[in-house]
Amino acid sequence: MAVQPSKEAVNRAGALIAELVAAYNAGDVDEQERLEADEDPLDDAVALIDWWRGLHAKPLTSLSANLRY
Repeated sequence: MAVQPSKEAVNRAGALIAELVAAYNAGDVDEQERLEADEDPLDDAVALIDWWRGLHAKPLTSLSANLRY
C-alpha cells in the first residue's frame, strides 16, 4: 500500500466485515447477497485488515510472549 490508510478507514473495513458476519449469523440471505455483490469493497476491506494485522503482528507477538514469560 502506497499511502498508509487512516484509522477510520481500518475501522470502516472492520465494520463492513462485521456487518457481513452478522448477516451470515442471522441467516439474513438478502443482506448477505447485498454485501457480497460489492466484491471490490469487500476484497479491499479484507486486504486492509490483513495489512493492519501484519503491521502489528510483531509487537503483539512480542508482548504476548513477554506476558506468558
